[in-house]
Amino acid sequence: MYRGWSRTLTLIDMCNFPFALPASGLRWAVLFSLFTFWGNAQILEHLPEAVWLKQTDSAYSSTQHLSRYYIGNHPVLDFAADEDHPKLEHIASQSSGTLFVVLRGNPLFDAGEKLLQLGRVALYPHKAILDGREMEIDTIGEEATLLRFTFQGRADHRHRPATVQLGEHTRIAEIIFYDQLLEKEAARIVESYLALKYSINITENTDPELRDCLDIFSDKAWNWKLDRLYNEEVLALGRIDRIGFKQSQTYTSDGKSLSISLDSNAIVGDMPAVSMQDGSMIILSKKDQELSTPECGGSPMINGWKIRLMNWSSPADKIYLTLDTLLDSNQQALLTNGIYEYPVQTTLLNGQTRLAIPITVLDTPEDLYLAWEASSRECDPLAESELLTCSRLDSSFNHLFVKLQPEALPAQLHLANLQTGQVLQTYLTEPMSQVRSLNKGQYQLTLSQENRILLDELFVLENCRENLTDLTLSGNILYEEAGDGDEQTTNTGPQGESGNTSGHASWAFSVLPGNGPLNMDEQSLEAYLHSLGLNTQDFTTIESRGVSIYPNPGNRYEAVNFRFIGLGDIPFTIQIFDSKGNLMSTEAFRPEGNVDEYHYHFRVDGSYFIRFNSATYSETQQLRIKSNLR
Repeated sequence: MYRGWSRTLTLIDMCNFPFALPASGLRWAVLFSLFTFWGNAQILEHLPEAVWLKQTDSAYSSTQHLSRYYIGNHPVLDFAADEDHPKLEHIASQSSGTLFVVLRGNPLFDAGEKLLQLGRVALYPHKAILDGREMEIDTIGEEATLLRFTFQGRADHRHRPATVQLGEHTRIAEIIFYDQLLEKEAARIVESYLALKYSINITENTDPELRDCLDIFSDKAWNWKLDRLYNEEVLALGRIDRIGFKQSQTYTSDGKSLSISLDSNAIVGDMPAVSMQDGSMIILSKKDQELSTPECGGSPMINGWKIRLMNWSSPADKIYLTLDTLLDSNQQALLTNGIYEYPVQTTLLNGQTRLAIPITVLDTPEDLYLAWEASSRECDPLAESELLTCSRLDSSFNHLFVKLQPEALPAQLHLANLQTGQVLQTYLTEPMSQVRSLNKGQYQLTLSQENRILLDELFVLENCRENLTDLTLSGNILYEEAGDGDEQTTNTGPQGESGNTSGHASWAFSVLPGNGPLNMDEQSLEAYLHSLGLNTQDFTTIESRGVSIYPNPGNRYEAVNFRFIGLGDIPFTIQIFDSKGNLMSTEAFRPEGNVDEYHYHFRVDGSYFIRFNSATYSETQQLRIKSNLR
C-alpha cells in the first residue's frame, strides 16, 4: 500500500489481503490507484480502448451553463443516454482487464453509500469490495480522484449478472477500459493523460519508476528529479492529436482554486477557440505553498511557479493564471529564466489575482519561472551565494560558493542543472561551502530549512574552455549514472546526508574553513580565498586537489584504492560509513612523495560513504561494492 500526494488515494493489492479465496472461485489480483486525466483518439499506440466514455467536444456548448458539476474544467458525464449502458455492462461482465475512472464524490454522502458498482467491484467512500472481500481505502470526497483497477481471474461456473450501479452523488467525468492487463508503464501513460486533462496530482509515488509523471512525450513534462519542489499542482495546456488532447484552459481538480487559460475572459467550463500546433504543450507546476511565502531574512525572491514550454507554437502570447488568493502588497510578480526578468501584469478581481504571463517575451530554450519579489529587504540575509565563473578565473570550470548564517544551519542544498538533469542534494552543517566544476546550463539553487526557503535562485552558465585535466572529483553527489540494469536507490549517509543515484556526476562539493567573507561579492570572495592560500587566477590548482576512488563500483575480492591528488604531506582521517550512516571504520593516512594511495578491502556488498578529513581539506564520496561485476 502507499499513500500518495493530495489527490492520490490508496494502492490496494488484493493478493496480499489476509483471507482465503475459495478454490472454485476467482483468483484475482486487484490494484486500486487514484489520480485524474483527459482524452480522445487512441492513447496507447499498440492497444485500443475496449470502452471509452467521455464528454465530446459538443458537450461544452450544451452543458457548460446547465451543469453545476465539473472536474477540473470539464463537465461530468450524463448517463441518461441509453447508448452508455451496454458499455458499462460490458465492463461489468469482464473477468480481467484494466479500468480507469475519474470521479468525485460529495462531502454530504453517507459512509455506507455505494458510489459505483461494475460487476464484482463495488466502491464506497471509505472502502472497496471485491466479491464480498473488503479493503479500506482513503476517503473519496469532493476532490477529484483517479482510480485504476487492474483485475485478473478465472471465471467460476456460477452465473453472475453484470451489475451496474451509479450512486446518486457520484460524479464521473471519464471511464477508460482495456480488456487486457496493462504493464505499469502503459498504465502510467493513461494516468498521465487523465492527470493533464483534469489537473489531478500524480507526482507522488513510492515507486521510483512512477515518480516521473506525464511521461507521454519524448521529454517528460514533469520530472521528479528536477521538478520535485514543484509538486503542489501540475496544470497543462496544449494539443496532442494522437491522443486526442486539446486544452486551451484548465482548472485545478476542484474546479475553482486555480486556473490557467489562453483567454482572459474565459469561465469554468469554457474551452476557448485558440489555435495551437499539434505537439504544442505548456506545463505549469506550483511550488509547495509552505515554501512559497517570503519571510524576514529568507530569499528575496521566491520562484513560485515553473513554466515549461514544449514545442510551443501558437498565436497566443500570454497565459492567464488566476489565483484564489491576493498577493501581498509588497510583492511584485516577475517572469525570469535566470538571466532576464520581465514584469508581469497583475489584476485584482473579486478577491482573486489574475496574472497575464507573457510566455513569448523571453525567447529562450530554458524553463521560465514566475517569481515573487519583495519590494524591500528588512532583515540581513540568512543565506547568500556567489558565482566565480571561468571567464573571470581563467579556469576550466565555473564555481558556486554558498554562505549561511549560523542560525540557518543545518540547511538543505538542492542544485539542479535543468538542461542536463544533473542534481546535487546535500545537507549543509558549516557556514561556508562550495560546489566546483559546474558546466554549461540553466541552474536552480534552493537552500531550505524545515518549511522555509532561505535562498531560491536561478542562473545560467556558459561553456568554459576545454577541461585541462581528465580528473573528475565528486563529493556528496546525489545523482550518478546507475549500473547496467540497476534500479535507483536511496541511501542515507553520515550526519543525515541523503542520496539517490542517477545522472552523470561531475561536480565536487566541499566545505571551506571559517564563516566566509564579510560580504558575498566577487572581490570579497576572492580575498577570502586568497587568505586560504587558493590562487583564484589559476583555479585549476583546486581542480587538481582531491581524492579519487577506484574502482567504483568495486568488489569484495580486491582492494579499493583512495588516491590523494595535490594533498601531499597532509595527515588525513578516513571515515567509512555504511549506507545508514553508521561509522564502520576510522583509518589514518598521510600521503607523502610517491605514496599517495591508501588501500582498503570491503567485505560486504552495498553502498558506503567515505569521508576524508584534514585540517585544510575535506570531502565525502559514495562508493558501491558489487561483487557480481568481477
